[in-house]
Amino acid sequence: MNLVVSAYNRVKGRTGGVVGSRVQSLTLHQLQVFAAVAQEGSFTRAAQDLFVSEPTVSEQIKLLEQVVGASLFSRASRRPIRMTMAGEKLVEAVNQVFGCLEDALRDIAALQRATEGRVAFGAGRGFGA
Repeated sequence: MNLVVSAYNRVKGRTGGVVGSRVQSLTLHQLQVFAAVAQEGSFTRAAQDLFVSEPTVSEQIKLLEQVVGASLFSRASRRPIRMTMAGEKLVEAVNQVFGCLEDALRDIAALQRATEGRVAFGAGRGFGA
């Protein structure tokens, strides 16, 4: 229970953190788009990889940059697009977040498999034999 309260308080900015309200504005979709652009080095290739339009990718990155308060990519050179120092820091955090989520989902699936097992009961003909 304390972990849930701690996570909730962190997101709501109740732990004295500077970014609480900004974290509320982040979406997993924005982080996924950001990770795709970082991986592909291109807004166009990221859009193709995610099966969305390039303007969608641009808009999500723009919104994420507003939340973060910094440019995540240097747009001076067009190809390949390069991450700023802020982008490099964020990509590290995004990799950790997605890694933790994948681990949690894998653990939950294992719990489900363990609790959904088959139980068989048997009884003999005589009681107390």
